[in-house]
Amino acid sequence: MGEDGERYLFLSGINRVKLSRDGLSAAGPIENVYDGWLYPDDWVTEAYALEGPKLTRRGDWFYLISAVGGTAGPATGHMLIRGTIAIGERALGKLPA
Repeated sequence: MGEDGERYLFLSGINRVKLSRDGLSAAGPIENVYDGWLYPDDWVTEAYALEGPKLTRRGDWFYLISAVGGTAGPATGHMLIRGTIAIGERALGKLPA
């Protein structure tokens, strides 16, 4: 739930969509809210796949944690790295990379 009291769904690619009051349908456009961290080109991964966002609030801060790198391929194919953690005082608006 955002600081405005409305419900939001966070999607892969770190996009967000506002939900209806009952949470069963979208009530607005899909918006990009986080660009993620681009790891070095020489890292071996399946693909740049910023996915599975989890947003939580602790006190006055929101924490966004996401995986990146895909889910198949080499051992480095799926990562949770510091660069994919965004911290902000608001759930609405663009989160810092």
